[in-house]
Amino acid sequence: MNLMLLDLKSYDQKIWRFKDKEPYTHRKKRVSVRNDTPFDIKDVQITADGHIEKMPELVGKPCFGIITAYLRHGETEVWSKIAKKMVPSRCGRCKVREACISVCNARIMAVPEIETAVIEWNRKGGRAIFATKASEHAARGCWTKLVQAARTHTFTSSNDAGLAALWAIEAEALKAKDAERKRKERKRARAAGIVDRELARAVIATRWERANLLNLARHVPGAPHWITKLADHSAELIASAWAARYLLKTRYKTVSAGKVAKFMEEHNWANGMAHDSLRARLVDDFKRIDAMEKRPIRVSGLMLWAPFDPNAIVP
Repeated sequence: MNLMLLDLKSYDQKIWRFKDKEPYTHRKKRVSVRNDTPFDIKDVQITADGHIEKMPELVGKPCFGIITAYLRHGETEVWSKIAKKMVPSRCGRCKVREACISVCNARIMAVPEIETAVIEWNRKGGRAIFATKASEHAARGCWTKLVQAARTHTFTSSNDAGLAALWAIEAEALKAKDAERKRKERKRARAAGIVDRELARAVIATRWERANLLNLARHVPGAPHWITKLADHSAELIASAWAARYLLKTRYKTVSAGKVAKFMEEHNWANGMAHDSLRARLVDDFKRIDAMEKRPIRVSGLMLWAPFDPNAIVP
């Protein structure tokens, strides 16, 4: 249960949620409530029957105007086991506390059944009944009646209509922030030599692109002599040699022609060549690759071996 899900609950669900001792705790984890939107009761327009006609936008404060939240958790100070003294409570620190209290009182007085139940609960001790398990048990009946009375009437707020949209905007912002975080993590990982799925896909896609461009360049006038003399499948072997060596370099400090040949054989990139023959030709292929990496070749304005930047290709 995160804050958004709690904030988007219905009025009746909130009444039920805040009747308990720890409404902001889910599976032993506390939910942080926002406290960054201050406004006063003069900014809130309440109808005679307890509905909020107008109020400033409020996100992340599901307890606002909830009768059970105010009655049970509305104290201004609580005992801190860590500080070993009384400290301001969540409600006591709230920047919209006074407005919330006014809304709750208006709603209590708007419905006679609720007002009667609250009067009876106060006679039994009010919020003090929750001080001990014994006192809470003794006054459980009147609190249960109060909760039932509070659930007989649903109060609305002008804030309800736009709440889902406001959370949707925040969700998109968080999604973008998370995507940026993951992008930075991928960038650090790649700098450390870790290959993720997206990077592997980009390497393989670049392998095919380079192989196709080299193949096309074989038949283009003005291409370097060694390219025009390439045999069938040679362009694919050169591009595959680059991809295999690139991926292996992320795992090993030194990458030999034998390692690259084995990798190409395991991934069906060897075009049926025998291991020794492939290993022997890779020595020359590496020289061609290194030369193109240092100085990319253009044929008829087309770059055959564009620089590969993993962070630019993969977001």
